[in-house]
Amino acid sequence: MKRALAAILLMAILLILWQSLTLAGAQEAEWCISKHGESGAAPCFNLPNWVLRVAQSAKFPAEYDLSHHLNPYFQSGDFDADGKLDVAVLVRQKSTGRSGIAIFLYGKTKPVVLGAGRSFGNGGTDFSWMDNWSVYSKAAVRKSPWEDKPPAPRGDALWVAKSESASAFIFWDGRKYVWYQQSD
Repeated sequence: MKRALAAILLMAILLILWQSLTLAGAQEAEWCISKHGESGAAPCFNLPNWVLRVAQSAKFPAEYDLSHHLNPYFQSGDFDADGKLDVAVLVRQKSTGRSGIAIFLYGKTKPVVLGAGRSFGNGGTDFSWMDNWSVYSKAAVRKSPWEDKPPAPRGDALWVAKSESASAFIFWDGRKYVWYQQSD
């Protein structure tokens, strides 16, 4: 009987602790809560605190929601070749519902948004077609049959794809982010 009560008490304490941590994270960065017409909300689990602070200070919540249409919903890599870990997050523009990627560069005060209402490469203004993405570490990119010469990314690249259809690399060329079509 004592063991059962102790187990119940321990579970109650853990539940209260988990709820307080979840609420604290949601209050720290309200833009993390993405409702998309659902009755529940999905907080930003595992996003670094500096990303949450930049999102809040950049007034990001007014225009964008976090998007959970892919798992993982964020990727980490050195996307601007400065030797620091950056974070790319899937977002949805509130006014249009269009999906895209927000790249949070470590030490910068504003994210770079690709898609989500802003035209970018062959991805257009809405990346909701995307059903796969990953980080392609600093390495040579294979030549595409649709492009002239393969790029030499300065930092890590994002590989975005529609399964059984098309894929591309998104990378920093030293001045801006560029789209390199890999397959069709």
